[in-house]
Amino acid sequence: MAAVVNPFDPAILNPGILNLGGRREVFWDDFLLETDLPGVCVYPRPPLIQETPQKKEIVLRLDKPWEGRSCGYFHYFFDGRRFRFYYRASDGLAANSRTDVGLAADKRTADKLSRSACICVLLSDDGVHWERPDLGLVEFDGSRRNNIVYRGDELDNFFVFRDENPACVPDQLYKAISQGPKTPGLPNGGLWAFVSPDGFVWKPLSGEPIMREGFFDTLNTAHWDSGAGRYRIYFRGFHSNGFTAKCRDIRTSMSDDFIHWDNEQPLRYSAAESSAAFSSEVSAPEEQLYTNAVIPYYRAPHIHVGFPVRYTERQWEPMFDQLPHKQWRTQKMKRFNEPRLGTALTDSLFMMSRNGLDFKRYDGPFLTPGLFGGYNWVYGDCYQGWGLLETSAQKEISFFAGEDYTSQPVSIRRYTVRQDGFACLSAGRGEKQILTKPFIFCGNTLTLNAGTSAAGFIMAEFLEPGGNPIPGFSGESGYRMFGDHTGLKVIFRRGEGAIGDLSALEGKPVRIRFTLREAKLYSMQFVRLELP
Repeated sequence: MAAVVNPFDPAILNPGILNLGGRREVFWDDFLLETDLPGVCVYPRPPLIQETPQKKEIVLRLDKPWEGRSCGYFHYFFDGRRFRFYYRASDGLAANSRTDVGLAADKRTADKLSRSACICVLLSDDGVHWERPDLGLVEFDGSRRNNIVYRGDELDNFFVFRDENPACVPDQLYKAISQGPKTPGLPNGGLWAFVSPDGFVWKPLSGEPIMREGFFDTLNTAHWDSGAGRYRIYFRGFHSNGFTAKCRDIRTSMSDDFIHWDNEQPLRYSAAESSAAFSSEVSAPEEQLYTNAVIPYYRAPHIHVGFPVRYTERQWEPMFDQLPHKQWRTQKMKRFNEPRLGTALTDSLFMMSRNGLDFKRYDGPFLTPGLFGGYNWVYGDCYQGWGLLETSAQKEISFFAGEDYTSQPVSIRRYTVRQDGFACLSAGRGEKQILTKPFIFCGNTLTLNAGTSAAGFIMAEFLEPGGNPIPGFSGESGYRMFGDHTGLKVIFRRGEGAIGDLSALEGKPVRIRFTLREAKLYSMQFVRLELP
């Protein structure tokens, strides 16, 4: 019997033909876009733009006795039954700490204060309304009635994730990484691993750190990379940028067993405006990047997204007199004998990658401190948490950041974007066109995450790899679709009606030419539906 050939096996494809199968592809980069096929596109190409998150409600104020005014390093995920939200609770960097310690005489005292912390957890049924579970695990001021899962005297960070490795043993379903105490043998504390069957009761994975060399005083993150079939970690690093020997950056490393790590590399960046994705010749501007918040995108796991905090250190100048709460700002600078605690500012960026190492980074901020008010425009603003939660029937993604860092009990603020809505191809009044690279697909219907104005439209036309129109799926058959939906079905004219059945094209190399007017295109996916 002859062997059955899988037409969707990339190994049998001609060079240059992508195999999309039925996976979702986002329009946040140039991966699908053809750069040059003369005569096929009539109109200019729409630009890639970054979208702006919607600022939502305060979901919780972290005002319990064990929480303090320096709560942060939020990370959250769905555990298969409920939503979980982990965070570091600390009072160390507050200008008006409840602990009467006076002004720190030197940086070592301030450093010790900032690392006296608890790791706490919140639970939710919907990802919006959060409660502190009464766990009874860790004692604080003589009581175990709290939501603390771990406590340490020199604890700067503790990152928890649910292991998606199919070979993970049950008693290690939840894993964590944390910087350890600084010692003469480990001046940076090293990076230590912990395991738990339930995410509440923890034990060390081994008696040695999993990493010794590096800088770990931030929220280091880790996850199972299903595409690579290995664990991946992102952690803090430094390099010289020609102006300073300590420019903050992000590094990654990989492991088969979560103990032995290899292939450490600093992340590489290209600018989102580049016409050649991930080109080393078109680098993104140098930035000081603090945290990373890198995570596989749950709707397209072959893509990593990240929301690093951008650190900007300024010198004191008259503008600081206009910023909120000058007295509190100067008090914090004096208390810790460290001017940058009053003059450094932070916001966050958006970036994405298809291999976990090379990131396309949008230059403008994704989250900003916003209008003056409360205790914002400080070092600690816009620390977006690690995680993306699908939270409502409105097809939205929620994420969280803290407010009032070190000034008041920290508040957790929710933000939202539409599904796939971090960036898009966008056209205004003038018509724009893009052409995809040749690909094959699996399915009988093309769905688009897209939105138009009342006067706008999106039209999809299928072409042969050489650019010739495919009869019945291009030209006059193209249908000008309008509306706003995460799953618009592409249709084609047939007499007085329309069809969306693409079965005749399944498994064959094709291109798509999209025409947009007053429209945004976020993603596309081929699916198999029951058709009339």
